[in-house]
Amino acid sequence: MNPIFTISLFLGGILLGWFTGSIGEAFIERFRPEHAHKSVAWTHTPAFRIAIALTVGIFITLPTLRYTVPIHQLGYSLLAWLFIFLAVIDVKYRIIPNPLIAAGLALALVLHLLTQQIQVSHIVVGAVFAFGIFFAVAVLRPGGLGMGDVKLSTLIGVIFGFPNVLWALIISAGVSAVVLVTLMLHKHHRLTDTIPYAPFLCIGALVMLVITTTITA
Repeated sequence: MNPIFTISLFLGGILLGWFTGSIGEAFIERFRPEHAHKSVAWTHTPAFRIAIALTVGIFITLPTLRYTVPIHQLGYSLLAWLFIFLAVIDVKYRIIPNPLIAAGLALALVLHLLTQQIQVSHIVVGAVFAFGIFFAVAVLRPGGLGMGDVKLSTLIGVIFGFPNVLWALIISAGVSAVVLVTLMLHKHHRLTDTIPYAPFLCIGALVMLVITTTITA
């Protein structure tokens, strides 16, 4: 691991994270202009931008602990940023744009070809498993999960394969449960209210990136 490369990537990640919200605004204006005016007000605060900047800096640096080939490091760093970007978009606009899912799928397939760490059968099973669970929930409980969540969970299945996708989804469910209970205890949320689920899926995916990085370093 090259410390100069890692430090440079971290500082670059902080800079990228600082402008992630602005990139999201430009993206929505270009691809989903009908949602541009629906941005959540508190996501424009300096505190939110600082939190995203630090998060991006940390999570795009962690893959350097696992991979020694620069193209692999950059690929998985970009994947980590994509998850954070998707979470920011869903928090700000309550949507998960298809172009981002398509970009994630393309990046995942390229990284699988480069690293060849997961068998094709595990990738297929992971994608089908995640899609099946989330599609069933979306159908059985309309309004709880959207098709964007179904597509995002399928992307996570493609990236991690089976059984790692299962752990990503369990982490997502656990974090969402903690957040919901906390909000209800502080009377900021009711059981009938809905919150965007994509950020929790992205948290599960990011944690799995950290776990797999640590285990195989």
